[in-house]
Amino acid sequence: MRSPATSAGFWQAGATLLLLAAAGVVLYSNSLTAPFVFDDLPNIFENPHIRITRLSFPDLADAATVGTRRPVASLTFALNYYVHGYNVAGYHVVNIAIHILTGFLMFLVVRQTLGLTGNEKKELIAALAALVWLVNPVHTQAVTYIVQRMTALATLFFLFALYLYIKGRLRQRTGRPLGILFFALCGLSGILAVLSKQIAATLPFFVLVYEWYFFQDLDRAWVKQQAKWIGGAVVIIGALAAIYLGASPIEKIMAMYDSQGFTMGQRLLTEPRVIFLYLSLLFFPHPGRLNLDYDFPISVSLVDPVTTLVSILGLIGLVAAAFVTAKRKRLVSFAIVWFLGNLAIESSFLGLALVFEHRTYLPSVFVVAALAWAAVTYIRPRPLAIGFLCALTLLWGFWTYQRNAIWADEVALWQDVTEKSPNLARPWNNLGLALRTAGLSEEALTAFNTALTLDPHYTEARNNLGVLYQHTGKTQKAVQCFENVIKLNPGFAPGYLNMGKVLLDMDRPDQAEPFFQKALTLAPETEAVHYNLGLVRFRQTDLAAAWRHVNSALDLNPGYDLALNLAGSLHMACGNTGQAVALYRKALAITPLSAETFNNLGIALHRQGDSGQAMTFFRRALERNPGFADAASNLEKIEAALETYGLAIRALEQAVAASPGDPARLFQLGRLYAAVGMQDKALAAYEKTIVLKPDDAACLNALGTLYADICDIQKAITCFEKLARLAPDNAVVYYNLACLYARQHQVAPALTNLENALAAGYDDMDRIRTDKDLDNIRHTEAFDRLIQKSAD
Repeated sequence: MRSPATSAGFWQAGATLLLLAAAGVVLYSNSLTAPFVFDDLPNIFENPHIRITRLSFPDLADAATVGTRRPVASLTFALNYYVHGYNVAGYHVVNIAIHILTGFLMFLVVRQTLGLTGNEKKELIAALAALVWLVNPVHTQAVTYIVQRMTALATLFFLFALYLYIKGRLRQRTGRPLGILFFALCGLSGILAVLSKQIAATLPFFVLVYEWYFFQDLDRAWVKQQAKWIGGAVVIIGALAAIYLGASPIEKIMAMYDSQGFTMGQRLLTEPRVIFLYLSLLFFPHPGRLNLDYDFPISVSLVDPVTTLVSILGLIGLVAAAFVTAKRKRLVSFAIVWFLGNLAIESSFLGLALVFEHRTYLPSVFVVAALAWAAVTYIRPRPLAIGFLCALTLLWGFWTYQRNAIWADEVALWQDVTEKSPNLARPWNNLGLALRTAGLSEEALTAFNTALTLDPHYTEARNNLGVLYQHTGKTQKAVQCFENVIKLNPGFAPGYLNMGKVLLDMDRPDQAEPFFQKALTLAPETEAVHYNLGLVRFRQTDLAAAWRHVNSALDLNPGYDLALNLAGSLHMACGNTGQAVALYRKALAITPLSAETFNNLGIALHRQGDSGQAMTFFRRALERNPGFADAASNLEKIEAALETYGLAIRALEQAVAASPGDPARLFQLGRLYAAVGMQDKALAAYEKTIVLKPDDAACLNALGTLYADICDIQKAITCFEKLARLAPDNAVVYYNLACLYARQHQVAPALTNLENALAAGYDDMDRIRTDKDLDNIRHTEAFDRLIQKSAD
């Protein structure tokens, strides 16, 4: 049975959770459509290992372990994908929920901490602290920036571990049972924190510091007595560092600087200034000060800039303040240690980027708690303190909502960055990508050129410029860009991929193939490479190889709309129109406004005989792309065919219905269906005709031709072989057989039938020399002899 105090605490905690949830939902409601940006792309959108389609142990293990050292976060991304694919709203909902739960855990930890110091206003201070922390705009980068779920999860489990430790110690102190269970769960939560992001490696240190501050009353003798535990914490942190850095830690650390524009010494000089930037952002987080990609000036000496020395002295002052305030203002002292200690990993000698706002997420927890404590303690009367913190909550909450509006618009986000970091090439490149996606080609061109002006060797920007040229029809400029990309960076797979795509657009699949093969060697898990190799094979009529590549693409990304589209076209080529329609519809569910898919679906539906629906999709294709010549031609053909043949088809359908056993009418109906492109209906009519009249030469020819058109080669061969027996002097029949066998890479029967065709009088030598269907035998000596013999 709960005591009145326990019941009151329970209801206060519930009310606080509801308040935090309401604030989090409202302030982040406009971020649900914020797209994947920046590091979201390689870690989530382009990561094949999180694309799980079943909840099997191998798939989940693969998602959690392959290509990542943050398995817990990666596993949550995989579960997101399993539920709703790449619908960003689901990812944001999870991030917002984590943020709210972290705020609630902050409330619980701060309440317990204040209780240990005997503060009578612990619930009020803890609730206000959690609310003020939750609404701080600087945390939008840890919440709305999807990939930084890694940081948020690490903080969530870090605080939960600390809370469990506190509960375990309180039970141990009062002699209540289950203390060991709380310590075990603390260890488990700590492991989950580290497996979310390595910043949580400081947890063992902070458990000891917390014990010293709040359970041991800063007793120095206790520190000496606990030397083995302190040594154990150091060993744990060292082991985690060793796991992260591997067998050659110094080499790995130095290698981290290869892609940075500064040295280790410069970073160590610069980070004190960055720490004070973080502090200033925590207390004045105006959206105009927040930035996704900082162009932070590097310190090259203690006095260049002079703020370097000032910041170092400031850090020394903070450490001194922690010592001075330790006894009388313990929460403030602990907040300083917490802030600096939790920045130690990412603000030290590791060759990471200099500044990222999400790095304040965990360090800020006790800083904001100290702010709330100071306000309630020193501002009088107390309602004025509460009013101050509530006003701060409203102001920061409004700024958070404003900042999330920027996050929700990719173009606005990168415009914001380029305004704040105008001399940094990377934001200009990312702005160019966002503008290109938005269809603003001229603006994108300016952005990419600006990036290249700032950094002429920026491979990604030059590659993206080439893609823009390709999309706007400037083929030669695109080729030149990709040639430069490959020359600048021979190991850059997208350069080869995009060069191949340009050549494929120029209808040069044979020239494109080597570039795709090189891209495949460099990036074997890139679905776009497999898709484009499949497209090459499809155009070369090597359907088996095309299927292998398209299946590989779909294995890597089951929701890849282009691969689904190609799979639909392969089914069409194999005569499986129904399956093609299903795949085209699936592709449209992923990319609802694809003109190409509208056109392909229209072709498939027309083949099935649904001309009305087909015309609807051709018109939709033209609405999306008014210059889409194929869609316009397809629509025009159907309209003309229906105008010419519509009445005749309906009349014959009625006649066949009245006399279903009349092969002549069935064959005539099949020819009309074929004339208007209703291939499935034509096929059914021809097949019924052959059942009724097996030796109908005209129907066998039409049926064989239709089978060949839909790439059912074996059935086409069967028809023409039978026709050859019925009409042994028909040269065209032998020529068709030669082509069909050649398409199947059956060289001997292809050559035999070509010889028979020539012997029977086939004399279109120009066609024999150029027909793509004969490509597979044209390189043989026997083919050359046949041509020479015919010429003689």
